[in-house]
Amino acid sequence: MPVTAVLDSVSVAKDFMVLRHKSTLYVPLLNTASLLSLIVESPTPSRVTGSGGLANFSLDADSEQAVIDGKTLALGPDEILVIDEQMWVSVALVAKLLPIRVELDLQNLVLQLVSTRELPLTARLRRDKEHAALTKSVPAATAIASRHAFPYRVWGLPSGDLQLLTTSSGSTSQFGLRALLTGDLAFLNAALFLGASERGLDEVRLRLTRESVDGDVFGWPPLTRAEFGDVYATNLPLVGSARGGRGFTLSSFPLDQQTEFDATRIEGDAPPGWQVEVYGNGQLLGFQQVSNNGRYLFERLPVLFGENQYRLTFYGPGGERREEFRHVRVGADRIPAGEWRGRMSAHQPGSTLLGIGRESPGNRAPVASIEMRYGVLEWLTLGGFLARAPTSSEPFAKLDDFAGGIVRASLGNVSINLDVVAQANRRVGGNLGFITQIAGTSVSARLSDYRGLTTPESTRGGALLDREIFVRLNRPLTMTWLHGSDIGLEITRDDYLSGREETRLALVLRQQIGGISFEHELQQQRLRFDNTTGRLWQLRSAATFHLGSAHLRAQLAAREGGVDGINLSGQWSIGKRSNLGFNYSRQMEGQEDDVSAYFSRDFIDFTGRIVGGHSDTLGNYASVELSISFAFDQSGHPRFSSRRLASGGLAEPLVFLDRNNNGRFDPLTDEPQPGAVLRVDDAARPGVSDASGHVFLDSLPTFSRTDLSVDPRSLRDPFFEMREDALSFQARPGTVFRAEFPVIETGSIEGHVYRIAGTTRLPLQGARMELVDGEGHTAARAASQIDGYYVFERVKPGLWSVRVSANTRTPAERKVSVTRETLQINNVDFTP
Repeated sequence: MPVTAVLDSVSVAKDFMVLRHKSTLYVPLLNTASLLSLIVESPTPSRVTGSGGLANFSLDADSEQAVIDGKTLALGPDEILVIDEQMWVSVALVAKLLPIRVELDLQNLVLQLVSTRELPLTARLRRDKEHAALTKSVPAATAIASRHAFPYRVWGLPSGDLQLLTTSSGSTSQFGLRALLTGDLAFLNAALFLGASERGLDEVRLRLTRESVDGDVFGWPPLTRAEFGDVYATNLPLVGSARGGRGFTLSSFPLDQQTEFDATRIEGDAPPGWQVEVYGNGQLLGFQQVSNNGRYLFERLPVLFGENQYRLTFYGPGGERREEFRHVRVGADRIPAGEWRGRMSAHQPGSTLLGIGRESPGNRAPVASIEMRYGVLEWLTLGGFLARAPTSSEPFAKLDDFAGGIVRASLGNVSINLDVVAQANRRVGGNLGFITQIAGTSVSARLSDYRGLTTPESTRGGALLDREIFVRLNRPLTMTWLHGSDIGLEITRDDYLSGREETRLALVLRQQIGGISFEHELQQQRLRFDNTTGRLWQLRSAATFHLGSAHLRAQLAAREGGVDGINLSGQWSIGKRSNLGFNYSRQMEGQEDDVSAYFSRDFIDFTGRIVGGHSDTLGNYASVELSISFAFDQSGHPRFSSRRLASGGLAEPLVFLDRNNNGRFDPLTDEPQPGAVLRVDDAARPGVSDASGHVFLDSLPTFSRTDLSVDPRSLRDPFFEMREDALSFQARPGTVFRAEFPVIETGSIEGHVYRIAGTTRLPLQGARMELVDGEGHTAARAASQIDGYYVFERVKPGLWSVRVSANTRTPAERKVSVTRETLQINNVDFTP
């Protein structure tokens, strides 16, 4: 659960994660030590070593032993856990290793940390307080991450996620291979998906992509994405999208552009068999299992007024876990005044680039679209598109020509969308919608008048819509017992050309209680056709549970006549790297059951899994799976892992002490810095730099820029400082971003200020001192104290000027050079 960490009455962290299991409170040892500026290293998730606390220690979760100051001790079964590749230890064990006592205020969700001796963090805070009493520093500017280029290469060593499985059912056995290979190829990022069985290659997809959140793809500033090969289809207002296939897409729209004004969809690639949960603004919206073709798709995810954050959590069958984030802001589809945005796409649905394996049946005639938008005013964007697209979502649907106009406007806090589409059959339809916030409630409404348009968007179950009305209200609940919940009301009215009318009223309640997420939807559906009216009640409930080392999911669908279907699945961590899981589903209509259980073991370099189950359609079955991922480090050496490395961004920063102060790593003079904690988007990642100063990071987001920084509290010397606060780059799947973080050793400049009284030289108190850099900028200020003493601390090497403030009679300013050999400069005295 997330709590606020308070050290000696000072808040030091928000959303600090703790764990309660069997009435025992656990904290993440690595993050806790980092919070206190203590050095703790974790060569593997199950082994941790530390120094600088109460004792020198090492913990080994596999052997359940601890070595504290040379003495070997057996650990109890409730003292240590390894979850999500982190070591969690009980608060009783923490008190033996680190100089703190830990208590949890469960009512206020506050973690109280009480130091039993002065910590590096409290010492630094004390020094800062004392220094502030003597000096008045220039307010520090907000650190801005410098943007670093990540050039594409002609060719790079690939990363791969491999899955090998064999299945036996009755008297038949099947072999399967799934592979995702990613890396640079021809100045593009290549993603190759392979699916094979004993019959040969079943599916081969290749997509070549070049993306940039800042534009400038292929040197054209507006272009943000270029895709070639097996691409996804473009979604158009009132028209919808076709199946994916071989072709190309060029776009200058944002990479995370929402697909509709009040909804968005998220799709992508992931290893088959993995489970994906999607959360919107902290609430569970749905979950699904990745299909055998390695794709997942969440359609019509609700978009609320303001900023929307979507979190995708992926769970592997071997206990793997990773997360991705997407952001959608209402009104982000408006274009800045005077700027253009465009998109062009063409592909053959159901066909693959290489033509290897089984292709999907259906109409493979090419579809294409071109769309342009222009920012007329800050609050008004106009656009239009031309498209040749299918008339329904059926595989053999006919193609037709479409033309559309687009208006995006903002009036105060109301975002308005207007779309008009004409079909070659002379049918013209329109779509008008708005979204706003009223008294804390997000309100959106849409009227779609198809007027005979035949498109995938106007088709429901093979029948054509004439008109659709949709209204959504959503409001967070602030009552104490419903804290972290929101409630939504959705009203839909569908009128069909056949005369049928459907009205749906859905009440949705989403709750987040600690590690448990709930989503309940109660829906009433009213049908009217040929003077006959019918009503149907439906209930859908879904939940995910994070209880200690267990992760459970449950889904229930029911209606007036009884239960429609049940799905239960779970996963438990047993031991340190082993997992036990199950899945049960029952479809009431066909009275079909499917139950299975599995055992998996994470061997760090790969994962093994054994599955057994029974299905009413397959009978008894069993399978054995092996999963392994690989990537290459900066030396070209392969790195094997049970974590998926090919589907997310990778980085391998180097942290080193820059002895010659030239900003780059020189092996003969500079020193790698082990034990440094890397922060990704201002959140600490498990693992620290090794003896060579490197940290290998995976699962980085690829649709946005990533900020990398080093936690200065993890540096071994308090006088060490980062030359660069943070750097920003855009990761891409399977390609390792290599960056250097130079650490410099800072010094100090000190002296006295005197005044002459007759023939006597006396200390001058309150003289305002300034430290000026080589460009004439004042870097720091200080005030002389009662004995005339002043000091500037943490001064970076370089040429500086020290002077008394301009409104004081003073001799010429003094030049001071801080170098690696002379870090402490004394006796820089002034006498007016």
